[in-house]
Amino acid sequence: MSSMPDALSAAGLLLAAIALVYSAWSASIEAEAKRKYSANAGIKADEKRETRRVLNARAWPMTVACWLVFVTFIPRSFDILRMIWGCARVSGTGCSYDDVSAIFLITQVVVVGLAVHLTTQVCQLRKQASG
Repeated sequence: MSSMPDALSAAGLLLAAIALVYSAWSASIEAEAKRKYSANAGIKADEKRETRRVLNARAWPMTVACWLVFVTFIPRSFDILRMIWGCARVSGTGCSYDDVSAIFLITQVVVVGLAVHLTTQVCQLRKQASG
């Protein structure tokens, strides 16, 4: 495994890239998730096509990217948590606070939070497109 600062830099860079794309796409994803369709069948079909386009071209890729970033760093997260657990169980072992590891875990929490949020939006979009 690479060093913790390298992992934190990689995770932060990936989170920044995801956040940048999410900020550009989130309004259209949310608008489609809340869209009320026209009663006119022809217009409704066009609106559902747009919903499917946003689902397939924006929501799904963002969701998959978030989950991949999270899953990629799970082994390191478990190692950190195991170390914390070991230090908490045995006092006086010379364990010390590691701010880089703490920030790494916080980054993981943010990534999984965004992944869960996007997964919810994907479910809403799928429901919209099929309903």
